[in-house]
Amino acid sequence: MINWQNKLARLAREALCAELSAYPKAGLVSLVDSGSHSDMNSATFLASINALDEYWRVIAELGARGAPFSELVGAGKQAEHSMLSATQNVNTHRGAIFIVGILLAGVAYAHSHQLPFSQTPQIIRQLWGESLIEHPTTSKSHGNSIRQRYPELASNLLSTAASGFSELFDNYLPCLHALYPQYNERAYLEIFYRLLAEVNDNNLLYRGGAAGLTLAQNLAAKFVANGGIRQVDWLSHATQIHQQLVAQNLSPGGCADLLAATIFLHSVERNLWA
Repeated sequence: MINWQNKLARLAREALCAELSAYPKAGLVSLVDSGSHSDMNSATFLASINALDEYWRVIAELGARGAPFSELVGAGKQAEHSMLSATQNVNTHRGAIFIVGILLAGVAYAHSHQLPFSQTPQIIRQLWGESLIEHPTTSKSHGNSIRQRYPELASNLLSTAASGFSELFDNYLPCLHALYPQYNERAYLEIFYRLLAEVNDNNLLYRGGAAGLTLAQNLAAKFVANGGIRQVDWLSHATQIHQQLVAQNLSPGGCADLLAATIFLHSVERNLWA
């Protein structure tokens, strides 16, 4: 495999590790604790991350040649199987397999065709956007059940992907670029709480309904408005939010996946388009 494709696979792995290491992400598993989860811990996540190494290499190759969406789906299904085998059927990274996988395919195509990094959303829209919109979902999936119960609140990940994840490129990636030189990995927590404040996370709706979503978003929005990670006592405030979500059994897994995706994009741009 071409060296830069191996580098893309390594950066995807490192992004998942960085997301796991970031603490405190309200309600989520980290190296410190298991958040609102009794069925998984950091060891579960590390086993899953190890199981996905081959998937990132496969997606890099498929993306570089602009493979049909059906081939990306096949690779994703195999990755889910590998994940579940490694975690004894615990879903640790299904969202990341999809989100980071699509983004990795897009940046692989851009790099292999010597296109600007900023064209990645357009590439995803052109190559796979229509297929993403038309992709069938399981009627019994959590996502479908949440969209039926909360049609005005629930997010649609397929539509977000079909847009090329433009919101990440337009909003969250520039924020990480601005903060990282001064704050390094602490900047990941700022991105997480901004995502938590602004994204209608279906995992929050599933666990806590509209009230749970509102609670988490309001806490995160207040944290950001008060200065986020720039506050002297930012860690204490973030830890309090974490504890409040754990007490309510709330877990914004969708925000965790989007954080990993933003970290991945940031690393890719710095390493392959610097």
